Amino acid sequence: MLVMDMAFCVAAGIDWNGNKTKPGDVIYLAGEGFVGLGRRFKVLEERYQCKAPRLFISEQPAQLMGIVNVSEVITAINEISKNPALIIIDTLHRNFGAGDENSSKDFGIFLGRVGTGKTTALHHYANNTPTAVLIESFEGIDHSTFMDELIKATGVTVSKGTAASKMAQLINALRATDKVILVDEANWLPKRSFGALRRISDVAEVGVVLVGTPDLLPMVQDPNGRFGQISSRIGFWPAVVQAITEKDCRALVNSYFSNAVDEATLKAFWSCCEGSARTLRNLLRNTYRSASKNKTEVSASLVKRINTQTMAGRGGFVAGRV
Repeated sequence: MLVMDMAFCVAAGIDWNGNKTKPGDVIYLAGEGFVGLGRRFKVLEERYQCKAPRLFISEQPAQLMGIVNVSEVITAINEISKNPALIIIDTLHRNFGAGDENSSKDFGIFLGRVGTGKTTALHHYANNTPTAVLIESFEGIDHSTFMDELIKATGVTVSKGTAASKMAQLINALRATDKVILVDEANWLPKRSFGALRRISDVAEVGVVLVGTPDLLPMVQDPNGRFGQISSRIGFWPAVVQAITEKDCRALVNSYFSNAVDEATLKAFWSCCEGSARTLRNLLRNTYRSASKNKTEVSASLVKRINTQTMAGRGGFVAGRV
């Protein structure tokens, strides 16, 4: 009832529990109890002595498994509201179709263009998550090398033997551990390694997250594609990360420097990085070094000068130039 109360207040544009709300369209994806749900909202109308015309309640569960179903839900929401203030899924279990929101054994996928910070984010997550196992693939990696790296990363001790024997020992060691295997640059993995990950996930019941560039998408999304057996195991297909946002850029800049950064300098960093986390990282480092060496303040003009020097050194386009 607490979530329903919040949804009603936002849709009605009234305070909720003593807190100001930003009025807007509210999408309520109900998974069950549709008749009872209507009655509860009627009670809220009587309590607050008003209606919530911007509250939209689904008439059936959303079935949030598979890209087709998710796309249909997104299309339906866009037809109702182009910019909903709040989307509520009640309950996740009933809207999850054949998936299990309490299980970590499903496959996941995360795609981003080069320079969007995927690897940095993965390392941060792995370093702060005891159950995470991070594997970094690379161009030219073979299956034997991948399995050796996976065994090493999991900390599992396996005795000498055949590849099948090592696989069996690895699976037995991973059972009931809640481990999540993260594979960076997964688009470089050989087909045999994808098959191994599928079996490990199915039998040991551990999660697997494939991270890579957009090149990975057609490999796993098409059931008849190169790794078709993976597509049916991925329950959610997030959009490809094209670039970091200006909000991301500002947060990264402000966290890098001990002193506050003025608005002009923030805009300079954003203009020069062009949405690339990698470019921003290099720009931050070089700007900091220059300011420290010359005992000057970090400013918009310094950022643009450093950007011109570093980009010119690579023979590339100079961002931020008017």
